[in-house]
Amino acid sequence: MAEMKTDSAESTKDLGAVKKALDAAQVALDSARSSLDEASGGAKSMKRRLAERADELLDQAKTHLNEAREAMVDLAAKGREQAEALYAATSEQYSELVDRARGIRDRARDAVADFDLERRRDDLFDVVRKNPAKSALIALGVGFLGGYLSRKRG
Repeated sequence: MAEMKTDSAESTKDLGAVKKALDAAQVALDSARSSLDEASGGAKSMKRRLAERADELLDQAKTHLNEAREAMVDLAAKGREQAEALYAATSEQYSELVDRARGIRDRARDAVADFDLERRRDDLFDVVRKNPAKSALIALGVGFLGGYLSRKRG
């Protein structure tokens, strides 16, 4: 029986040690749970803050993109207005030049139509008959000048 008492005392001691170990394990487990909950809460908080920051940045990007789009639309409208104004001015100048060219063409046509070649030829012959020496000298000078200008140089 003494042996049994010793076994019982040892069992009680062992049981007490196991109970202490279990209590320590429970404290460690509670501490780990608490740390895990804090970390989880911190992660959730950080996730929420990051999501809010991402939303802010997206809103800013949308705002800047809208501003850029509006600026491009304004620039395109100004470019279109300038192109239309330039086209109008150029078109007006073109019309004026066409009218002037037509006027010159019509005057030239009238001058050619009014030019009587036979009458001019007869007038030239009359001048030559009246001034033969002068006409010969002029013809000689024109021939000399034409020959001089048309000869090869070098």
